[in-house]
Parts: sequence; C-alpha cells; structure tokens
Amino acid sequence: MNTELLISLIATLVGGSSSLVAAVLKTYLKKRKSAPSSEDMATQIKAISDSLSKSASDLVEMQEQLKERIAFVQDLNEQAKKAESIASLNQAQVDAVNAILGSNLQKEGRKGFWQGVVVNFVFFILGAVASYFMSVYLL
Repeated sequence: MNTELLISLIATLVGGSSSLVAAVLKTYLKKRKSAPSSEDMATQIKAISDSLSKSASDLVEMQEQLKERIAFVQDLNEQAKKAESIASLNQAQVDAVNAILGSNLQKEGRKGFWQGVVVNFVFFILGAVASYFMSVYLL
C-alpha cells in the first residue's frame, strides 16, 4: 500500500513537470510562428527561462518533500514490524518478560533504597558536625 502511494506521488511529480514543460514549449513555438521582433523574442526567452528555472526549483523542492515522506513511511513500516513482533508474543513469553522486568525492578528498588539510606546518613552526620561547630565557635 505504501509503495502504491510512493509510485503515485512519483507519477504525479513526473506528469506535472512534463505537462509544465510541454505548455511552455507550446507557448514558445506558438509565439515563434508569429515572428515577433528580436526584443519581443528576447523578452519571451527570458520569461521562458525564468519559468523553467522556477519549475526546476519547484521540482527540487517536491523531490525533497517526497524523500521526507519516503523516510517517514519507512519509519512507520519499521514501527509496525516491531509492533507486530511484540503482538505475536504468546502468553508464556509475555509472562517471562514480565517476570524478568519485575525482578530487575525489585533489585533496583532495593539498591536505590540502600543508596538513599547511605546518602541521608552522610548528610545527617554533616549536619550534626556543622551544628556542633556552630554552637561551639559562633556562640
């Protein structure tokens, strides 16, 4: 489905640019047949050149947007594959993952608790020492 979208975007880009070039050439050839003066022809050539350069810059911009959309679609495809692989886990695999994560969380919880106790004890000692020195030397 995504490749169909990309193909349609590319086809639109190519079709639009070829239509624009054909219209510019048709206008140029039509005005050329009427044999305008050299000043008119120079003006027309400049207008056609400006139009073609604008078309080229528009095409470059459209290509960049198309590349961004392609990258976005590819990212969505990768995320969908990951979601499918997660969804395809059976109940035993889900229970095993939950058990591993639960035990890891419990270990980290206990470790964090004792780290907190140690840090709080250090600050308690520092506060007691600071209080002692303040009472002895400042009063």
